[in-house]
Amino acid sequence: MRAIRIPSLFQGLALTLALAGCGTHDSGTEEGGIPASEARALNEAAAMLDADAERTQAAQRDNSATSH
Repeated sequence: MRAIRIPSLFQGLALTLALAGCGTHDSGTEEGGIPASEARALNEAAAMLDADAERTQAAQRDNSATSH
């Protein structure tokens, strides 16, 4: 069984979320009361996670197809 490594994507997400709490206060807020810049950062991080999950699933399908 192979060890699962945490991709640097998750490290980048953690850094983005940590830094989102620092800095100046945005005057514009999205629904839910979070600043627009933080909402954008969260949306970008979610899109990266979705893309990574799709690549992982595709790789798993490829591996299972070639192992039979």
